[in-house]
Amino acid sequence: MRRIALSLMCVGLLVACTPEEPVQTSLPPTSTVSTVSTPSPSPTTSAPSAVATPSPSPSPTAVESFPPPPATESPEQAAVRAAWTEYYTQFAKYAADPGLGDLTELTMLVTDEELPETLGQVQRLRGANEVLTEGFRFRDVVVTIPHPDSGAVDSALVAYCFDRSGLQVQDSESGEVIPRSLSNMEEQATLERGSDGRWRIASIRNRESSC
Repeated sequence: MRRIALSLMCVGLLVACTPEEPVQTSLPPTSTVSTVSTPSPSPTTSAPSAVATPSPSPSPTAVESFPPPPATESPEQAAVRAAWTEYYTQFAKYAADPGLGDLTELTMLVTDEELPETLGQVQRLRGANEVLTEGFRFRDVVVTIPHPDSGAVDSALVAYCFDRSGLQVQDSESGEVIPRSLSNMEEQATLERGSDGRWRIASIRNRESSC
């Protein structure tokens, strides 16, 4: 049965010496008095001391939910990958917010045959008052289109590892984290292209793995 795995620079001012008061030299009364002012040396200011600016701490690396596609991926493979990515993006949104009652955005991404399974997963989460947050991560994604040269392509496969090590389960009412030990899942999604040209999830099969 399929399971979702779900300052600061310091400036020093140093005064070399204190200005002196003018010095007056007095001569005998019979002589003309002259005043000799000794010029005060100008205060000298030391150059600001160099303060090392600390290097900013590196920002933590953001964890990507979906790895980037390889450069060799064909346009058809890219379209399949995009449909698969959109499915899990929407599923994660509904799994995290029980207040979203309209599931149209999710149901449009699956075939009629897969629809009951997808809706059932969302309903089971909500029936248990659980939400899934923080941790939908996928690795080792490989998109395969069987017999790409045989004409019209109407099916494709996406194999990947669903890394659930960071998946968090919470009580939807209290917000309390529910401890869960979730194994990684090795999954394979089958996609079919409809008459409208749009790729949709037709099935997802999985098994526990150490991937």
